[in-house]
Amino acid sequence: MHIKRGTTDDLEAVVNYWNSLIGNPQSAWQFSPPVTIADIEERLDHNFALWIALEGKELIGIGIWRTNQLTGVSAKNKKAFYRLFKEWATENPHTVGVLEMPALETDELTWLQIVEGYKPQFIPHGYKALQPGEDVANRKLWTWRVLFDLDALKLAFDRVVRD
Repeated sequence: MHIKRGTTDDLEAVVNYWNSLIGNPQSAWQFSPPVTIADIEERLDHNFALWIALEGKELIGIGIWRTNQLTGVSAKNKKAFYRLFKEWATENPHTVGVLEMPALETDELTWLQIVEGYKPQFIPHGYKALQPGEDVANRKLWTWRVLFDLDALKLAFDRVVRD
């Protein structure tokens, strides 16, 4: 497996990968709107970083962020997922990283929760709308705001992922 900064040559594969996650109940990206090459180019024009994981020539993961604000990381396996997260932490030392993600059981959530030696801070951030007359006590958590100490995260991933 190889991790590298994404380039304009990778955009078609990135778009295809991203859009393949839409509707997948195992992915935190399941509710993402479809993206185009122009959407990714616009993010890159606004100083977003794009990293990709490759197995041979096959794209098996993507990570996109703007400084400490993580848009998201997704990968076909845990090792690629951790390697992409490690790149985010490496690029943004001495800061707190922020991610908003669905409060659903997904591969990404599971993988974040099982990193030995590191636990991000999960803060309830959004709730599913109540129906008229529905008791507030029955509201369902819909979105997490996840905070990461990126230095501690990098140290944990240095132990988990051997380069």
